[in-house]
Amino acid sequence: MRAVGGAAAVSATLITVVLFFIPMPIGRVLEDGTRELALPILRFFVWISNQTKTDAEMEIQRLKIQIQRLKMENALLSGLQQENNRLRKMLRFVEESKFIFLPAQVIARSSPSWWAKVTIDRGSADGVSEGMVVVSMQGLVGIVKSTTPGSAEVLLLGDEQVRIAATIEGTDQQGIIVGVSSASSVGKMKLTFVSKSSTSPVGKRVITSGLGGVYPAGLLIGTITSRVDTRDEGGFGLFEEYHVQPIAELTNLSDVFVVVGTKQES
Repeated sequence: MRAVGGAAAVSATLITVVLFFIPMPIGRVLEDGTRELALPILRFFVWISNQTKTDAEMEIQRLKIQIQRLKMENALLSGLQQENNRLRKMLRFVEESKFIFLPAQVIARSSPSWWAKVTIDRGSADGVSEGMVVVSMQGLVGIVKSTTPGSAEVLLLGDEQVRIAATIEGTDQQGIIVGVSSASSVGKMKLTFVSKSSTSPVGKRVITSGLGGVYPAGLLIGTITSRVDTRDEGGFGLFEEYHVQPIAELTNLSDVFVVVGTKQES
């Protein structure tokens, strides 16, 4: 197409030069005849030029569509890769744990107390019952409060009704996890009834002790962040209390697991 356009330009130039050197009367006759002769040719080359432009615009549009399609395919592949990685992590978590889990998903939060309760898509028809413990891949989430055949309501850590027998990891110090959460302080807890010690447990992790038979031993609860000032909140000088930050992201729960048993040691 580019070569044809160049030929048209050369032809037009030659015609102009020839007409310039021909005597006026003859030139005028030839000019009229030549114009009549050249006009269809010039129109043809103009059409070729326009057609070339149209073809280029169509090619550009085609490439734009192709780029958009490739972007969509890339986004889809990226999403599938993320989903694959998530499922692999869940599988590894289930295989490496000493507990037997029933996978579940959070499908709703309680409107009046969204920070304290969630609903999962497993219920009594799946073997879930009141008092069963719920965890995420990070740590303890809460306990089943009530069930329907297809769902269950889970009371989250930090709710004032929660009481968990716990121990400070790597020590013999024990205590009770108590929820102090509200809408303005989601998931806050404290470890109370801790015997006094010369060694500060701040920064250490807190796990379930298994005492009381409700929560199985060894579940990660959270990390001690600071000591509660006895002038502000209880203690009375008889024991110590510590603020505990939950390990699980209670405000961003999606995939969870109901603990239904403990694996037999081989």
